[in-house]
Amino acid sequence: MHHTTLAQSREDLLTAIADKRQKLVDTGMTYGLNDERTLRCSRQLDNLLNLKKHSDCQFFVLTG
Repeated sequence: MHHTTLAQSREDLLTAIADKRQKLVDTGMTYGLNDERTLRCSRQLDNLLNLKKHSDCQFFVLTG
């Protein structure tokens, strides 16, 4: 994978995380923290954060 593509993918992931985090806050404020929509959004954010953690490890290996 080219470094430009890797950097762009990382930026896209960071944007997705920020967007999902804001959606989680909004959903929690609207429907409550125990609502299924909030819990689903939280799980989706967890998945994105896990992807970031995994991609950070790969990025370190490629550049380290």
